[in-house]
Amino acid sequence: KPKSLFDPMEGSGTAGDVCFDFEVEYCGRDLQQGFDLLSSPLPDSQFDLIFWHPPYWPGHQYSAHPNDLSSAKNIKQFLLALHAAFTRLLDCLAPNGHLALLIGDGRKQGRFYPIHTEIIQWQLLRLETVLVKEGDHQRRAQFFRYGPTAFIPTLHEYVLLFHKEETP
Repeated sequence: KPKSLFDPMEGSGTAGDVCFDFEVEYCGRDLQQGFDLLSSPLPDSQFDLIFWHPPYWPGHQYSAHPNDLSSAKNIKQFLLALHAAFTRLLDCLAPNGHLALLIGDGRKQGRFYPIHTEIIQWQLLRLETVLVKEGDHQRRAQFFRYGPTAFIPTLHEYVLLFHKEETP
């Protein structure tokens, strides 16, 4: 069990609720409250666990803020911002800590983007495991068509669990 958790994109605050129930020290931030992961000062503390659920790309645009990852115009812009955000989070992660990243792959104009594999290839931290999580994509997919024909909908997302090894 971690002693502390940082959620840099807390959204509705689910991670904070779970931390409260399990008596884990919690620090949550979000763009909605003025915290910009790409440029705002980071917490002074280091955390045992960072839980990070960035927006999906492409997906719902949450704001017009220039550093809102959901406003990326293309996959290259999204991945550059995601990489910069990931790199900043390394300073908040305690030695021997873990970063859990919840991410889905993308699809735009009939093209599939395996975002989770891009993140793994960065090798910013040691990948400990990949969990495949059933998502609510099936419910949403029934209302959308991607491209000129229907496709097999994406029914899952990934939890990428990274480990920050202690430096000797």
